[in-house]
Amino acid sequence: MKQLVFFFSIFMIIMACENAMPQNIEDPQNITDEIARGIKIIYSDSAIIRLTIEGETMVRKTLDKALVQEFPDGILISIFSPNGSMNATIESNKATWNEKKKEAHFEGNVKLLSAKNEKMTTEELFWNQSTEKITSNRLITIVTPTDSIQGIGLDAKQDLSSWKIIAPFGPMRVNNRN
Repeated sequence: MKQLVFFFSIFMIIMACENAMPQNIEDPQNITDEIARGIKIIYSDSAIIRLTIEGETMVRKTLDKALVQEFPDGILISIFSPNGSMNATIESNKATWNEKKKEAHFEGNVKLLSAKNEKMTTEELFWNQSTEKITSNRLITIVTPTDSIQGIGLDAKQDLSSWKIIAPFGPMRVNNRN
C-alpha cells in the first residue's frame, strides 16, 4: 500500500508539472513602442518647415526592424515648398508612415488639396516622400477650377502639378488646337 501511495504521489507531481510559458508571445520586433494623442509633428530643413503632420492618435511601433507610425483616428499632412509656401495637404481617416522607406499609406476618405485649388479624392493613396510621387489603383476623382475627371488609378506629383489617371472615364473637356 505504501508503494501504491508513493507511486501515486510521484504520478500526481509529474502530472501537475506543465509548461508555464505563455502560449501567445508576441514577436518582440512587432510590439507597440509609444502611443501619443493630439500630436503635431513639424519637419524642417535649414530652418524652413517642409512638412507638418497632425493627428488625434499616433501609435509608434517597430515592425520588422522598421519604425512605423500609425494614425488610426485620422491624419492631416501639410507639404511645403523650399520657399516655405504650402504645396498641398493630404487628409485621410487613417494612415501608416514607414520612416525608413519614407512612404505613407492613406486609407479612407483620402483628400488631397493642391495650392492651385485642385482637389483629388480616393479611398486609398500611397505617397513616397523621397520621390515626391503619389499613386493609387483605386477610383480617383480630380476636381480643378474648370473640370472634374474620374478614373481608376493615379500617378502624380505630390502637389498635383502633373498627374495621370490610368483609366479615365466619364465626360472630359478636350481642347481643339486647330
